[in-house]
Amino acid sequence: MQGIYKIKNINTGKIYIGSSKDIETRWKEHKYKLKNNTHHSSKLQRSYNKTIDKDIFVFSVLEEVEDSSNLLEREQYYINKFDSFKNGYNCVGDLNNNKHTEKYKNKLIKNQIINKEFDKFIKLYNKHEDCIQIGYILLERSLKKHYSYSIYSNIVEMIEYFLKHYDNKIHIAEIDIRENKLCYLIIKDKENNPFVCFNFKKHKFVVSQSDTNSYIQYLKNKNLYNPDIHYIIIK
Repeated sequence: MQGIYKIKNINTGKIYIGSSKDIETRWKEHKYKLKNNTHHSSKLQRSYNKTIDKDIFVFSVLEEVEDSSNLLEREQYYINKFDSFKNGYNCVGDLNNNKHTEKYKNKLIKNQIINKEFDKFIKLYNKHEDCIQIGYILLERSLKKHYSYSIYSNIVEMIEYFLKHYDNKIHIAEIDIRENKLCYLIIKDKENNPFVCFNFKKHKFVVSQSDTNSYIQYLKNKNLYNPDIHYIIIK
């Protein structure tokens, strides 16, 4: 079935209007993207994330449209009728306004690029959570897509570097993002003792010498230093 549909928050009355040549498949796409925090409507995604009972988002067909060339016109009609741009979940009010549409498309492309790196990061983290430590604030901000593509790309590279050069049976990787957006990779042993700190910038790993020296000295002072576990790699 092709035509116009709506997604309604039955608690607030707010509506998202959409059109599709295959409405059933489109609805499945909406549900998948909302569940995975990747929906193109930031307004709808925020509302969905804040809601515990997801069943309040109800999908329904507004109109079947026989001629697909009329989809845009009918979608615009219902956006205006329900005022779903200003008082709903649509992010574009005038589908025929090339300036707004182009801006929206560019935003979608940017979000898709971020989502691609974000998905890599989450898959790596979920797979190796036992040996990768990420602070609560960093993780919370990451899940809200707080960071840019480059930050997620850096995190992915740091995790991959750790997995390639260190034994995750005896080592732990701690990922940290400082306020200046500088990324740090801290290597620890299984007793949670840090012994080397890398900063990562422009796809290069550099030992943060002062941090690393203090870490190693601490281990030596406590008679915890083990050259088979506590070592530095730069490649």
